[in-house]
Amino acid sequence: MLIVIGDNGSLGSAVKLSFDPQRAKGTAYQTGVWVPLVVAGPLVQAPDRVVSHMVNVADLFALFGEIAGLDVRRAVPRTIDSMPMLPYLTNPSQASIRTSNFTQVGPNIQANGAVNGPCTIGTSCTQIPVSKSVCHDNNGVWWGPEPDTVGLPPQGFTRCCNVNAYLASQGQTLPAIAPDSSVAIRNDRYKIVQNTTYLYVSPAEPCVNTTQVEFYEINEAGPIPKLDLEGTQLPLGSLTSDQQRNYTQLSAELGALLASLPRRREHRLRRQPARPRQLGVLQPDVGTLERLRLQLRRADQCCRPGHHRAEPRAGVSALTLRVVATR
Repeated sequence: MLIVIGDNGSLGSAVKLSFDPQRAKGTAYQTGVWVPLVVAGPLVQAPDRVVSHMVNVADLFALFGEIAGLDVRRAVPRTIDSMPMLPYLTNPSQASIRTSNFTQVGPNIQANGAVNGPCTIGTSCTQIPVSKSVCHDNNGVWWGPEPDTVGLPPQGFTRCCNVNAYLASQGQTLPAIAPDSSVAIRNDRYKIVQNTTYLYVSPAEPCVNTTQVEFYEINEAGPIPKLDLEGTQLPLGSLTSDQQRNYTQLSAELGALLASLPRRREHRLRRQPARPRQLGVLQPDVGTLERLRLQLRRADQCCRPGHHRAEPRAGVSALTLRVVATR
């Protein structure tokens, strides 16, 4: 089987209408996380078709197991987020399997609470690029250590809100500040986006930590899909009964997912001394399926308890995908 996947939405400068260049790569909006997935191989039935049901990059974990004849949800002795994907390839009339889809975007986790330096790209300031060189690779202006702008202190600025405070003092136009972190959850019709951002408010309040919750109606209908564009969010104070029901359900599911983050395990690891790990040795007579089962269990041992999720890092989102099944 051959699988090709996009890792995130396009950089804003490469985005075409009707998608939103201000809500592209590095965000949890549809332009940032709705990407192609192409699957080809002998298991694909009725090739050259598009499957528009929701899937997630985490579902590749289940797909690889399914290809090998494994049920990973039974083989792994804990809850995982991965859902079956093979039925979409083998059954052209397969109904939707997922009832919801989660995505998460954020900067790398660094020692001592360090964060990536600010980088302005076009009309936005982001802290997704991990270094000055990556900022420059994306045609950006670097404001972190050894900033591009002459006259600034060598340590540069810590956050985009500090950049905006400086630009405001110079009477210059302020770029939009991309969220420091974003989470989103959707079903077939509605989507919640939760953005956390340090915003510049005024010289007296240069960096205010702000969390905003937005609710959208979305779809994948062509030629112009309904997207989570600025100004299209549904008013939370005057939702219809159907909208309120979906908002309440998605909010509860999002809260449960966020509560499964590995804070407790990190606490235990700090308290417990490190112990050497025993590496298993595969015997030559072990069959292919048994080897795969052992590998799945070992891979799972390195991950946190609770949900098994591909963790986000700078510039890479957990993805919402469409499947193109072809030979």
